[in-house]
Amino acid sequence: MKKVPNSHTPHTVQSLRAGDFVEVRLNAHLSGGLVGYVRAASKLHLRLLAHSFEGPYVEVEAAKGVDCLAWDLYIPMSSIAWIRHLPLKADECSCSEGLA
Repeated sequence: MKKVPNSHTPHTVQSLRAGDFVEVRLNAHLSGGLVGYVRAASKLHLRLLAHSFEGPYVEVEAAKGVDCLAWDLYIPMSSIAWIRHLPLKADECSCSEGLA
């Protein structure tokens, strides 16, 4: 795995770009996480278009039995445990339209 350093500017995170398909694990829910497309990323927050909630069990009632969440979320970086780029994308889903 290649590590990509963060930008030296305070406004962007160079390793995350709009359109990247990622899994985000939150500090409160390490057993599950959100999967979706990056809309924007800074050192303070991540804007994510959440496609699904993944994990051994789904704790979020609204995510049960839904094909695409299409949630536009602003997540503070302080609440994120880690972010991982995923090789596969939800190409057939409408949530990926308009993203790079």
